[in-house]
Amino acid sequence: ENYVCDAWARPIGYSLKYGPRSLRLFHPMSNMTITNLTQPTTQDRAVEGTVNRVILKLVAGEEACKNIQYTLTCTSSLSMMQDVDTSKQDETQDDDDNNNNNNDGEEVQAVMERIPVLVKRDPSVTSKEISSQGYSLLSGWSEVKSGATQQKLVPFLAKHGVAYLCFDLYRPISPKFLRTEREEEPLQTCVKASITYKQTRNDEQLEGDDVTLHYETTVEWHRPLEAEFSVKNKDGFPCANSKEENKLSENIDSGAAAATTTKTTTTTSAPHGWVTAMDGEEINIKCTLQATDATASLGTELRQVLFENTVQPAGRTDLMVIKKAQGNRLYTGGGGELDKLSKGSIAGVSYTVKVTGNNGTNSQLYLGGIRVDWKATKLPLPEEMSGSTDEFTHGPLALSHSSTIRFLGPPCNIEQTPFEASLTLLPAAARVATPFDVNYTVKNKTSVHQSLTVSMNEGGMLVSGLVKGEMHLGPMESKVLKYTALATKAGRVALPALHVSSHRHNAWVIKGNQERFLFVMP
Repeated sequence: ENYVCDAWARPIGYSLKYGPRSLRLFHPMSNMTITNLTQPTTQDRAVEGTVNRVILKLVAGEEACKNIQYTLTCTSSLSMMQDVDTSKQDETQDDDDNNNNNNDGEEVQAVMERIPVLVKRDPSVTSKEISSQGYSLLSGWSEVKSGATQQKLVPFLAKHGVAYLCFDLYRPISPKFLRTEREEEPLQTCVKASITYKQTRNDEQLEGDDVTLHYETTVEWHRPLEAEFSVKNKDGFPCANSKEENKLSENIDSGAAAATTTKTTTTTSAPHGWVTAMDGEEINIKCTLQATDATASLGTELRQVLFENTVQPAGRTDLMVIKKAQGNRLYTGGGGELDKLSKGSIAGVSYTVKVTGNNGTNSQLYLGGIRVDWKATKLPLPEEMSGSTDEFTHGPLALSHSSTIRFLGPPCNIEQTPFEASLTLLPAAARVATPFDVNYTVKNKTSVHQSLTVSMNEGGMLVSGLVKGEMHLGPMESKVLKYTALATKAGRVALPALHVSSHRHNAWVIKGNQERFLFVMP
């Protein structure tokens, strides 16, 4: 059982100079070394939606290698599966635990539907092939079966000679709208390479011995981009909505309330909560894109950003109209350095949507979504391969066509408010000491009589009209608040703040805490 003891055991007086009693003979072993040249650049990360190439460097030792062939095997697993505690699978689990387990199972199934595969460039493929996992591959690429027959690398490699082995991996991005928060654990893919060749250790050995060398490397899949949405109400016409910040202050009259109200803006970042919007309100949305999962060397090039309306639940008639954009296109890249995002850099697009409820009732929906067409940025080859003519280099390949990723916008609760208010008349500019008109329209959308309190802070202008008092609206009635103002100085001048409140609903109809400015010419 102990080779050393058995080999050197001997009768008394038998000299050790005669050597061991037996020798152990091993099969021929490989002296070749393998180095992953891609790992220092990508840090074992792969990007979904494009082909990812890994380059292995093979260096022969004190041997000559003939007829070098290789076989690749690809397997994938979720990192969170390693942390599953099977001891908690007890018969006494309650319904909540069972529901959580079911949800986890659904997430795992959704992730495993996009299992990565080995691919190769195939010019003969003119259309998108379907992989063994059921999804479409990129045009011009075909699948390499995992563990398929051996493929030839090089016919001969001299002592200390160098050869390079490349393989390509692909995993598609989910075609669904992705939420801004991470919904799944990263998927890891392990590729095992089995390299076989004829080993000759001297010139007299013609045929050589069969030698096999095994090597494996693992990559972790990440999205090319992450998105964050921020939402801001466009104007100061709350129309008596139910937001907490729109409630009237207690124990003070409407004029004092208007004068002491602090300036607040309604800004909500998904996914921390739902955005509350009024029926017919215009909402400003800003989407920030960043390559948060990239290393210092990996990046993404933006080709175009488009707005897309999400599919609403069955039976809904909610509408969403994008404004102030060229169709649905929000941004078009020019192919320059400004379109490239690396770690730490961000890009933002802003747009306005108008939300409309259905059948006069409160409803919920998502504020559309963002479609981003992108390409991976080209990574340079290692210095020792600088003479290679490979046009795709390594890491995430910068292919000729763009890939697409979609992000779901923030959720919105559309509220049917009892009033509708708007600024209907305001000149683009005015002159000093020249009167101009400003009109506000208020509509009662209910079937009951409404009484509203009106007050105005004149500020730096002279104003005539209903500065302080009450107005009454019958069912479904609209009225126009007409004012004539006179500016006393030139420049950028703030308009007088108008405040209209409803004590029946204990809320503001027009809240003048958002300043509006007018350019006054001399």
